Amino acid sequence: MLLIGAGGILVELAQDAVLRMLPVDAAELARMIDGLKLTKLLAGFRGSRAADRAALEAAALALGRFFLDHRSAIKEIEINPLIVRPIGGGGVGDLESRAFVSDGGAVAVDVRVLWRAERAGA
Repeated sequence: MLLIGAGGILVELAQDAVLRMLPVDAAELARMIDGLKLTKLLAGFRGSRAADRAALEAAALALGRFFLDHRSAIKEIEINPLIVRPIGGGGVGDLESRAFVSDGGAVAVDVRVLWRAERAGA
């Protein structure tokens, strides 16, 4: 299964997540993201820069492929958070925006992999 959510406390607060059975193709992933209540935040909202949605989609598709390719050894993978950077640098704005001045991309800050018991030697 692939779960995409708004992130942070917003997933729980807005109950904003979409779940699909793998494999997921690019068109289905785009529909998943479009189905999020808070998807407008990716496009830029109230003057904020748009996030690099292409990088989000590429990361989610790659994660799904990686899991399927190694599902005999991996029980579960979680990226939390996956920071989707804004497109177009500049360095103006609040501290959070300046910390990630870039021309887009996505950064997996924390990745947790649960290995199947036979793989982990348990």
